[in-house]
Amino acid sequence: MFRFDTCGGKWFASATLAMGALGLMASSGQASLVGQWTFNDVGDGGQPVSAADTSGNGNSAELNGGYVGAISDVGGPTNISLYLGGSGGYARIPYISAYAFQSYTIEFFGKIVDSGFDVLVGQDSSGLAGLQAYAGYAYHDINGGGAVAGSMTYNAYHHIVGTYDDSDGSSSTGVLKVYVDGALLDTLSNINASVAPLSQTLDWFIGRDTASGTPSLKAWVDEVRLYNTALSDAQVLADYQAGPTIGVPEPGSISILLGAVGLMLGGSRRRRIS
Repeated sequence: MFRFDTCGGKWFASATLAMGALGLMASSGQASLVGQWTFNDVGDGGQPVSAADTSGNGNSAELNGGYVGAISDVGGPTNISLYLGGSGGYARIPYISAYAFQSYTIEFFGKIVDSGFDVLVGQDSSGLAGLQAYAGYAYHDINGGGAVAGSMTYNAYHHIVGTYDDSDGSSSTGVLKVYVDGALLDTLSNINASVAPLSQTLDWFIGRDTASGTPSLKAWVDEVRLYNTALSDAQVLADYQAGPTIGVPEPGSISILLGAVGLMLGGSRRRRIS
């Protein structure tokens, strides 16, 4: 896992990071996780046709033109981002019944380059549904029900989260939220539950405009997660502090990693991930 340094703007490696690399880390919302795409299987410089769903639910994402795997700025050489160049690259997550629920969370880890209108993660729709970025703001839009927004910066890594909570099943008590880097920045209450995007049998897309069908996102996408519940403020903050999931090291690196765990457990020093 990672710990975020608010001064240097980087996630730091810690002993829990090393354990996470060995597959021992746990998400704050693991029980409700229906899809997780880390893109670490894409490979540096690779262009495979799919990205594995590491939640264990088998919801692989289809990758379409204009993308490439690239080493992330955070997490070291085993953390791979999906780089979308803003001219045709996107990922498609085919609809499956597990997504048909009212309350949900969408999580995005990545670095956005283009300041134009971009859909980060959204459901195929005639309107807007999901997370977007535009002119220095991160938006969480629920089709026909309203939108919330929080300020963000470009060319810097961010954790952007949208939640929708209709846990009581009422027709007019849904709560829409948007978070940037662990902080709740905007809330909209009394949303009509019938407009919740996850109740529709539609595909999901990363980096493609869900209204026009145009891929336009220019960004390093580190990780995307979907949950079938609205994470709490504390859970969102915990996920931000933990950072994106790193890849599993090559076999020859595991002994080095275990040695690093011993060093970090034996002292308080931490090294910066470059």
